[in-house]
Amino acid sequence: KAAADAEQRRQAAVIQRGLPRPMQVNTAYGMGAEKRGGLKGEAQRLVQEEMLAMLQSDALVHRLPGVDPPPGAQPLPKLADDLMAEARKLVASELAAVKEAA
Repeated sequence: KAAADAEQRRQAAVIQRGLPRPMQVNTAYGMGAEKRGGLKGEAQRLVQEEMLAMLQSDALVHRLPGVDPPPGAQPLPKLADDLMAEARKLVASELAAVKEAA
């Protein structure tokens, strides 16, 4: 039971909450972000790459009935719980900074 609970906490929020997911992953999503240039364009490109990797991994690992995962989809590596907790803190900190700047 504890192991299953820990594994569920490592899943993407959309999987944990049972939210709707796309039937197909648009692998062209975010193409062109590099055209924006500068630090903002680079940051957006990196976020889009990570989101695409997460969508593809979820499509492979948590398959929807009757839907094939995208070609070349790879599962994301499993991260230790302490790394996940640190990542969540960093994201929360960045979001707070963005909200404050807006």
